[in-house]
Amino acid sequence: MDNNKKLLLVSEKKKYRDLAGQALRKNYNVKFASGGFHALHLIEEEAFEMVVIAGNSDEMPAIELITLLRTGHNQKDLPILFLYSKGSTEMLDAIEAGANAYLPISQNLNPLVKKIQEIAK
Repeated sequence: MDNNKKLLLVSEKKKYRDLAGQALRKNYNVKFASGGFHALHLIEEEAFEMVVIAGNSDEMPAIELITLLRTGHNQKDLPILFLYSKGSTEMLDAIEAGANAYLPISQNLNPLVKKIQEIAK
């Protein structure tokens, strides 16, 4: 994968954005959104090859963001990876809303990188 592929990482936690961004920048041009509204704004401005949503934000639940992306006229085919917190049962809701895949949020970023590569093919 070349660095021209744009990936949007949505997480309100700056520490996670920094950690994941560092691992993903090797293969992707990574942009960050701090929440759902910020993500929607960026998606209106730029084209992305994939969106990774790391949990809910205070301003908008991840399921709502996924639903809005899927009902948007240009975003029906945009690959979405949902990252959920341990103990959460939202992964099935995320798939029903239109996410392509899900993973638990983890400090080990190898599964994240591998899943992104699988989905982005």
